Amino acid sequence: MLNQVKLDLSRYAMIDMPYFLVNVEPCQIRESYSKVHQIRNQRIIQIDELIKKHTYPSLKKLGKKLGISEKTAWRYIKFMKDELKAPVGSCKLNRGYYYTDPSYTLPVLKLTTGEILAILIGEKLLSQYENTPYEARLRNSFIQLQKYLPCDIQMENIGKFIHSCSFDFTFMRKVNIDTFEFLINAIADKEQIEIHYHTMHSDEKKWRTIDPYHLKNYRGEWYLASYCHKAKDIRIFSPGRIIDWRKTGKFFSVKEDFSPEEFWKTYGIYKGNKKETKDITVWIDPYQSRWTREIISDINEQIIDVKNHNDRSMTLVFRVGKTDELKRWILQYGFHIKVLKPEDFKREIIEEIEKMRKNYE
Repeated sequence: MLNQVKLDLSRYAMIDMPYFLVNVEPCQIRESYSKVHQIRNQRIIQIDELIKKHTYPSLKKLGKKLGISEKTAWRYIKFMKDELKAPVGSCKLNRGYYYTDPSYTLPVLKLTTGEILAILIGEKLLSQYENTPYEARLRNSFIQLQKYLPCDIQMENIGKFIHSCSFDFTFMRKVNIDTFEFLINAIADKEQIEIHYHTMHSDEKKWRTIDPYHLKNYRGEWYLASYCHKAKDIRIFSPGRIIDWRKTGKFFSVKEDFSPEEFWKTYGIYKGNKKETKDITVWIDPYQSRWTREIISDINEQIIDVKNHNDRSMTLVFRVGKTDELKRWILQYGFHIKVLKPEDFKREIIEEIEKMRKNYE
């Protein structure tokens, strides 16, 4: 007997949407991805609905209803007969199609554990957008998704997973959706723009002329890499701090030496000029090294050397631009980590620790 699990998408669609019943049966034979895609084809579902309403749709009616040619409508009917084994008959009296077996339903969509895992993760991830400007867009997306999903979804070996895992994603910084779309279009069209920007360092609000190159989401925050005409160099802006924006009517060409992959390789999101990069060597004690070895792949693009010592401690060498985020990364591990060089950065850490100590006097 199949186990059933309810996957509630109505919380995001904000409509009276039924639960999707997820049928779980071990060792299901996996259908090819292309066939699953065809089964989910919206037109197949629409044809199925029209036939079930006993309207006896003809090829002409199907073509008009779906906005397709009669020849294309016939191909869909043939696909339903040959591939989906649908008992589609032709009624001469009513001059249209009907099901010779009224109990027929479209085949159940079969998903593997990995595929349904992706759906579940997506559901959890999207929950953080509730009560944000993105909610309306997501609601519409799920309404469209519903059109391609049947009432039953079948999966392989998923029963244990459903009830044994939960997710806790990082927050997503709120960004005005109109601003976000404006930036996306400006990047795609290579259009120069002006932004009224709040600079946190100086707490000033000024207009800037920029050529937007690339958007990146880093740990829940959005960042915009742009050529700043005032600084005459590529700078990083936070879309959430853009107060207003406008077009200049001008267009630009991306600098030939700009590569998004290379640009974002500096440790964290705070960047300095390429000429200002420095190598920083840190030692991590045996205790903390246990965990550092597990997460080292997250920051491996900024690490240029790793040495594991006999006592299980380790030494890392970072190549960075600005040191702000690396400094915070080091301080979070307390006495388990020590900066070895350079001396100027070591003094920065000592001064920061001294300031922290004074807070408790």
